[in-house]
Amino acid sequence: MLRRLLLGKEGTGTSGQPNEKPRIGRLSALVDAGLIEVGDELRHERVRKGQVLVAEVAEGGSIRTANGLYSAPSPALKDLIGTDIDGWHNWIHVRSGKSLRELRSAL
Repeated sequence: MLRRLLLGKEGTGTSGQPNEKPRIGRLSALVDAGLIEVGDELRHERVRKGQVLVAEVAEGGSIRTANGLYSAPSPALKDLIGTDIDGWHNWIHVRSGKSLRELRSAL
């Protein structure tokens, strides 16, 4: 915790917290397998609230949102929504129309 306070957004990249220089992101296996590409859009729709949240697959298999760079899908989505949520299930890879979980199961 002290490290996060001292470093602000600069962290280790392993906790899933916003990070400007993350280590290898959790989507790297999907990128390496050619299932997704850097620059691809991820989307989560909150139908009842009429919101569409977007993210982008970044270098190293990270996820970039309006709030920063994340190493894992769930923390990236949680930070946008404000509550715990399964990012693997709820982020949809726009180009394929599949959830990250569906893509991961194809590995």
